[in-house]
Amino acid sequence: MKKYFFIVLLFVTVDLYGTQSSGDLHKWDWKKDTEVPFQDSRNGLYYGIIDGKVIVAGGCLEASKGVDKSRKMFDEIFIQDTGLEGELRWKKSSVKLPEPIAFGASVDTPFGLILAGGKNLSGYSNKVYLIRMKANDIELLKLQCLPAPCAYNSGLYYDGFLYIAGGRNKQESLKSFCRLNMIKTKHGSDSLWDILEPWPGSARYSMVIQPQSDGFQDYLFLFGGSDEEKHFRDCFKYNPSGKDRKWQTISSMPQAFKDAAVAQMGQSHILLLANVEDSPEKIQDDRKANMLPVKMLTYHTVTDTWAEIGEISYNIFPGKIYRSDNKINVLGVEKKQEYPKTILLSAQIPEPKNAFKWLDYVMLIAYLLLLIMIGFYFSKREENTHDYFLGGNRIPWWAAGLSIMATQVSSIGFMAIPAKTYATNWLYFPGILTWFIVVPIVNAFFIPFFRKLNITSAYEYLEARFNLPVRLSISCIFILFQLVRMSVVLYLPALALSAVTGLGTYQCIIIMGILATVYTVAGGIEAVIWTDVVQAGLLMGGATFCVLLVMFSIQGGPKEFFAVACSGGKFDMVQLGWSPYLPVLWVILVGNVFNRITGLVSDQTIVQRYMTTPDIKQAKRALWMDVVVSIPWAIIVFMFGTALFVFYKKNPADLSPFVNTDGIVPLFITQQLPMGISGIVIAAIFAAAMSSLDSSMHSTSTVIITDFYERFKKVKGGNHLLLARVLTALLGGFAILAAIYLATCNIKSLWDFFIKTLGMFTGPMAGVFMLGIFSKRANGLGALIGLIVGALSLWVVQEHTRINFFLYAMIGTLVCWLVGYLVSIIFSFYGKNTEGLNVHQT
Repeated sequence: MKKYFFIVLLFVTVDLYGTQSSGDLHKWDWKKDTEVPFQDSRNGLYYGIIDGKVIVAGGCLEASKGVDKSRKMFDEIFIQDTGLEGELRWKKSSVKLPEPIAFGASVDTPFGLILAGGKNLSGYSNKVYLIRMKANDIELLKLQCLPAPCAYNSGLYYDGFLYIAGGRNKQESLKSFCRLNMIKTKHGSDSLWDILEPWPGSARYSMVIQPQSDGFQDYLFLFGGSDEEKHFRDCFKYNPSGKDRKWQTISSMPQAFKDAAVAQMGQSHILLLANVEDSPEKIQDDRKANMLPVKMLTYHTVTDTWAEIGEISYNIFPGKIYRSDNKINVLGVEKKQEYPKTILLSAQIPEPKNAFKWLDYVMLIAYLLLLIMIGFYFSKREENTHDYFLGGNRIPWWAAGLSIMATQVSSIGFMAIPAKTYATNWLYFPGILTWFIVVPIVNAFFIPFFRKLNITSAYEYLEARFNLPVRLSISCIFILFQLVRMSVVLYLPALALSAVTGLGTYQCIIIMGILATVYTVAGGIEAVIWTDVVQAGLLMGGATFCVLLVMFSIQGGPKEFFAVACSGGKFDMVQLGWSPYLPVLWVILVGNVFNRITGLVSDQTIVQRYMTTPDIKQAKRALWMDVVVSIPWAIIVFMFGTALFVFYKKNPADLSPFVNTDGIVPLFITQQLPMGISGIVIAAIFAAAMSSLDSSMHSTSTVIITDFYERFKKVKGGNHLLLARVLTALLGGFAILAAIYLATCNIKSLWDFFIKTLGMFTGPMAGVFMLGIFSKRANGLGALIGLIVGALSLWVVQEHTRINFFLYAMIGTLVCWLVGYLVSIIFSFYGKNTEGLNVHQT
């Protein structure tokens, strides 16, 4: 009875408020930016982009019937560049093609623009040319000829190879597929064309081919094409990697096309601009062909679905699509009876309307005010640093456990895990089983040492066990990592939230940063933990509601939901094999064991929770509480990703090709949830960000005061409450400013470098703790050298191997432990009394 009551309530809510609009994504305002500077009618042109400059080359003049039946071909090359005042302008290059030519494949590559095959004045060509920039002009090189002459062929560049598919030769369609190693060609080595297995369909020409990821890996996607009798709608994808390079059939196009241009959009979409036809039969009447509409079609590689997202208001034969800033640009030839022009069209990418309504803002503001109230409530109980850092040891075990769970689930995780599951499947889910391996180990060996020493910072143990340099080294690594993490935790969700809530990126950063700082400064660890409890409930409830909404809103209900998910392989969770390079079962399990140990024993944000409970028994219960809530959370969040797949499989037109996979969660929330509910679920994303941010701020403040200020001032146990609050406020301010700086500057790669570099030390940090607890012979020198060698080993693994990232923590931990132990044996005279500080001497 309760079940049906909830379902009825769910639909009453949806019916009362209505799902929210994604905005009008299908209206495009196309404008003619410029014309290529030649007055005659040319088609069959080669188009490309080199270093941001548009290149137009070759072409054929075929005058309209009744005017002049002669044919003229061209060898000219035109370059479009930006003038002194920012306007676009064209100039003719002083370099010409070696021969007049048209109707071949043109392919953008990192080395320049490839022109492959085509028609010349004597027939079909097998020549391949490379155009690249040189000073203010270009230079032209000749490459290895194609295996056979052809025109109307298609090409692409992927992972160092130039691929050429299909074409036409002497009125015959070709079923050919080959590739040229461009890396060898660049370095002057002889490189011949490799003949590859062709697609399973008919021979054809004028198809389009484009690389894109399907969520698991990159494929080469081939769409449509024609032969002498008809236009094709069938489509295929090709695996270019590994030994088993095979073709697979995918969903056919909704309509056949005569001419098309193709481009990659986002992380999983392919955009086609196509002159579509209602019938596959070829249109012989040129006047009728010139009236074909230019449709904007998208293919979504994850759900294997097609959608139409608009039309081009100009009658053109599309030739080249490229994206610049927030625009889509199209080079093509106007459809006219006399003297058609090559033109450049541009249109702003339509943005989803702000789907947030007044009730959403009310719910979001109410939640944020609740957090502030919690902070100020607990501020009255913070009388000294012991209260501020450890909550006076009065936190109940269940609240500490929920806080551990909320701390580990950042806003990145709340969006990234469903997005990953949506794009792939449940392959990472078996990692939850490792909780039952890791928690008994941490409870049996690590928590007793932390509690027995009555420490505030986890790194106090390292000085007692080894020496001061080891403690300070690990403390500094933790502080640096958290400074970077705080900024990223604020920046990335703000980027996604701003795209769908109507709030700017800076506004989202400032709101999350200031509120988390206020309640953390005021209420200390108690405010952090109790807000984490609220946030854990909000996360679970928000994700659960989204799953149920999809399950009961699609036609066919739960039965259809599971049928679609199963047919798409979305519940697959085991990949067998022994390769260390793939996410096979043993890699997932072993990697998760070490990843969890690393976090639970060396991360101050987690260890500090153990110390807030009244006694060691409750500290152990807190960790088991983390398990109790983390397992259902994992089920819910993986199911959320599956629900997103099912929904957009059923509604492909609702999925914008310009929203990356990582932004799928906030897009769905603001598009599809009823007013008020979307405000609550967006609040959950804010919650996830702030539950990680408050923990990072507070724990970093704890480490700075405990491991540096109190250690060197020798004032342990003093009341430094004011200093702790000031320091926490400064850390919050730093996080806000750094996140804004990230939003202002395009330095994502630099930030990725920082995270990657600091991340090399997280595994070795756990290795140092394991050295101390499980070895009585390990000493400070061994621990330091083990830490450094462990980090260097991870750098080598990341840069020079394809080992799966799940194994990084294992490698860093084991190398640190092994090297540290061997160095300690060799330099045993650096040892110290370790009575009561490891499992052998307790």
